[in-house]
Amino acid sequence: MAGDEREDITRRDHRSRRILNFGHTIGHALEAVTNYRRFRHGEAVGHGTLVAGHLSKNLGLLESSELELLSQAVSLCGPLPSARDLDEGQVIGAIQRDKKRTAGQVQWVLLERIGRPRIVDGKEVSASLLRKSVREALR
Repeated sequence: MAGDEREDITRRDHRSRRILNFGHTIGHALEAVTNYRRFRHGEAVGHGTLVAGHLSKNLGLLESSELELLSQAVSLCGPLPSARDLDEGQVIGAIQRDKKRTAGQVQWVLLERIGRPRIVDGKEVSASLLRKSVREALR
């Protein structure tokens, strides 16, 4: 949107338009890994929402009970196609090519609680924590 292009790229507060990217980092990676043939965009973002939720929990930002509420909300939209067979390494590799990287880092939109997003710089997310979150959410 036009507002996205005018917003300061360093803005990190919960009112930034960048919060609209919640779930999209992983969603775009899933689309790329599957050559845009396996998931509809909303399905890929649904999976991405779950990964972002797990990442939020694993970073200590989100309570397990809130992650469960997020999972229930996603499931109310309908079942997601399975992503169990996807290679975690390929998904993580596709994340590293995300077009919205800033200063070489992915800017994650995560949750402190339902309705309270937080933008987290990629250097705050270890590779092992990202791998764990992808594994938990896609299985």
